[in-house]
Amino acid sequence: MKEWDDVETSSYWFDVGHDFFMQAKYAESIACLTEAIRLNPKYANSWGLKGTALHYFGHHDESLTCFDEAIRLNPDKDLLALSLGLKASVLSDLNRNKESFAYLDRAIKIDPDDIHYLEYCC
Repeated sequence: MKEWDDVETSSYWFDVGHDFFMQAKYAESIACLTEAIRLNPKYANSWGLKGTALHYFGHHDESLTCFDEAIRLNPDKDLLALSLGLKASVLSDLNRNKESFAYLDRAIKIDPDDIHYLEYCC
């Protein structure tokens, strides 16, 4: 039963972190998502949103680490493609274009019908 309680609490912190993110309160979002990850480190969405918040907050290297974890954990093709696309965006912002294109290529191969993540990159 303890594990279920942790997952529920993790969901709460993810939701609060998402709300802060939508208000562009990235420091608060990162704090909430860090707590969500502490409680449930296997939830890829927390890692992906934290990576995006860190990127917007200017912590690019940390955001790449979060995207790596989101990519590793994500079984859903749409969310995996989005995580790959978002990582490509961060790499592009860092002028690491060759790496960025490699991640975009992977994203397109996973989900060629929905390439909305291209808006974040290049």
